[in-house]
Formats: sequence, C-alpha cells, structure tokens
Amino acid sequence: GGLDGAAVYVDTEGSFTAERAADIAEATAKHLAVISRANPEDQQMADAMASFTTERVLDRIHLFRCHEVTELLAVLETLPAYCKAHGARLVVVDSVAFHFRQDFRDMALRTAILAKMTNRLMALATTQSLAVVTVNQVTVKPGAENERGGKSRLVPALGESYAHACATRVILSWEDDTRVAYLYKSPRLPQGRARYTVTQGGVRDVRGTKRPNEATG
Repeated sequence: GGLDGAAVYVDTEGSFTAERAADIAEATAKHLAVISRANPEDQQMADAMASFTTERVLDRIHLFRCHEVTELLAVLETLPAYCKAHGARLVVVDSVAFHFRQDFRDMALRTAILAKMTNRLMALATTQSLAVVTVNQVTVKPGAENERGGKSRLVPALGESYAHACATRVILSWEDDTRVAYLYKSPRLPQGRARYTVTQGGVRDVRGTKRPNEATG
C-alpha cells in the first residue's frame, strides 16, 4: 500500500490466490535487498529493509471475496471504517464490472447502483487520501453501417459514463505477442504507452521497448 500502509483487495471473480501474492512479495523483497546491498551508505534504506519481509507484505494485504453484488455493496459500505482502522493506502476492486454484467436485467437500477458505488469509492479516495484501482472489462460494440465501415469495436463494459468518472484510465492490451499498457486518460500526464511483461515476480518493464509519450490531440 505504500507509506508503510496496507492494501485492501476486493475480489469479485475469485481470481486472487495467496500463492501468487506470495511469489510477488518474495520477489519484491529480494529485489529491494539487492538494491540495499548495492547502496551500503544508505542507512535509512537498510533500516527499512530489516523489517521488509515476505510475511510482513502478506500480513498487510486484506482480502474480501464477494460472490454477488449485494456482498460487494456491503463491503463498500464498511470500507471507510476498515481502511482507517488498518491504515490502508490502496483499495483494489477486481473486477468492478463482473457482477454488474451478470446480476442485472433492470438497466435503470444497475445504473443507479453503479453511480452510488462510484461516488462512495471517490469519496473514500478523497477523504482518506488513498488510491482506488478498479478493474473494468471490455465488451464488443457492433458498429452501425454508417459508422467506421460498420466494424465492431471494444468499449468499456460499464459504459462511457463510468469510464469518464475515473480520474485516470489505463487500457491493457496486446500488440502481437507483447503486453501494452496505454495511458488513455490522466489529469497530469499526456497519453502514452509502455510495453511490459508479467513474470513470476510480478509486472516488469520490457527493456528497450518503451515508446515516447504521444501528445493528446
């Protein structure tokens, strides 16, 4: 969570695994230990590394498993007090779209609940100065005959209104056989993209393949 804080992970799809989190935590601890040994004059880093262990990282990850939308809303209701009590600096909802795509037939009700949930997450981020990351999904939108040659395109699963509510948007996709993170929207940075890879130790840069930022038009 940063700043010696905790992280809250809200899992709606059942994709979180403790073994994977342990792999990443262990790799991060080893990586930082190498950096610390390479800078023996940095006593502050050495002191921090003395307590930076895999177990300490895992102890600061708080997991909520939500099997339906009512459980998700109940968790979000308790998050302000929970985050404050545990010193959380990061909240991840993975994915925010899962239950909203499956559990609703009434689109008006879905829109109202989604808007209420979004406002709660934004208020949480603002009042407690923490980061909120929500994982959306994409869906295929058929193109009209007079629109872009009638070709289908990928769009945010929860619609553009939810996408616009996010302060920062990063789109993850593939180019040939390479993963690409595209910064689509940011209040501080221009649009740009970077290639990356997912290893046993987590997300890593693909060296020498970063592209320069592209100015917005």
